[in-house]
Amino acid sequence: MTITRVTEVPAGVSVNMLKLDPDGYVRYVENTDHAALCVLSGSGWVEGQGLDRTAIAEGTKVFVGPEDDITVRTRDGLVLLSVFGGWMLPV
Repeated sequence: MTITRVTEVPAGVSVNMLKLDPDGYVRYVENTDHAALCVLSGSGWVEGQGLDRTAIAEGTKVFVGPEDDITVRTRDGLVLLSVFGGWMLPV
C-alpha cells in the first residue's frame, strides 16, 4: 500500500490518497473522528462488524464513523481518496 498526503488543514482535516495493491487491504478501527472515502479507480469490497460484504467501485463513497470497524479489500487493486476529520466544523 502506498499513502500520499494531499493536504492537511490546521483544523484537524487530512486528505490522503491510498493506493492498495492487488490483494491489499486497509482497516479503519477506533478512529478519533469521521472519515469519508471515495474510490477513484479500481474495485473491491468493504466488510466489518455488523456490515455485510459490500462491493465498491470507481465513484463509490464510504463513510466511516468513530465507532466503526471496517476493512476495505481489493483483489485487483484500487485507489482511495480519504478525507479524515473536521466533520464538526461549521459549514
